[in-house]
Amino acid sequence: MKRMLTKKWIRKMPGITVLEVMLALAVSALIIIAVVMFYNATKTSASVSKVISDMNGIVAAADTYIAGGGAASNLTGDNAISTLQGAGLLPATLNDPWGLPYTATVTAATASTATIEIGIPGAKSGDSNCNALVSATASQSNVTPVSGGTCSFVYQL
Repeated sequence: MKRMLTKKWIRKMPGITVLEVMLALAVSALIIIAVVMFYNATKTSASVSKVISDMNGIVAAADTYIAGGGAASNLTGDNAISTLQGAGLLPATLNDPWGLPYTATVTAATASTATIEIGIPGAKSGDSNCNALVSATASQSNVTPVSGGTCSFVYQL
């Protein structure tokens, strides 16, 4: 008899079922997925903001350099960034959010206008980062995306 009371008592003990455990795991998984998606979106947004800020800084530095009497021909080829850094118009180290140095080349210049192409090596053309940059610069009338391997933009100064 004592044994029967024990079995009945064990059956009536409150506890959690397998269904409750599975439900708790499913809710936890949904929360983790939402947090990861939010983190990735925030990271992309921060990267895009940094690139746009850096590109605007490069364009402003090139514009200041040319307006100050610097020859636009000094900004052609691979030496545009180093020339602007040497003139004190850009920080000594200027990398994209993915750790790679920007490329910048003045492709056409006159006494009053210039065209500068800025490449972002960390963002490849067609990837989500480059697509986000293209969307973010779409409202700027002086910026044109360049199709190719590296995500690049042409600015009219």
